[in-house]
Amino acid sequence: MTLARLTAVFSLIGFLNVVIIVGILASIAITMFVRQRNQLKDGDVKGGVYFVELARAVSDVDHRDTKPVAGTLSAATLIDDASVSYVEAWPENPWTHLDMVEGTSRGDYVYARAAGSFTIAGLGAGGTPIFSAP
Repeated sequence: MTLARLTAVFSLIGFLNVVIIVGILASIAITMFVRQRNQLKDGDVKGGVYFVELARAVSDVDHRDTKPVAGTLSAATLIDDASVSYVEAWPENPWTHLDMVEGTSRGDYVYARAAGSFTIAGLGAGGTPIFSAP
């Protein structure tokens, strides 16, 4: 084998090694990016649920502690006596970019009412509760 041919073979092997290493590093970086993005969206859900809970609390004060019926907690039902909404901008579902709604999909919330108390739970990336109020 000549020196030129030997150098070309080693250059090709070196190039393939670099491509493999870059591919491995890229797969690690993409996995970390997706995980961080989901954590950020989960944080948005927590903030949205907290905001909905505050609007519901203000509504309770104005309506003599009358809590909304389960299945009806929305910007349309959280209004004062003059039909003005307590919420100017309803929180956005970070996955669908639509308003958060009562539902079972990720980014939505679940509202339950029982015997004078209530629970609002935000659903995270896996569609499981990640935050509850109160």
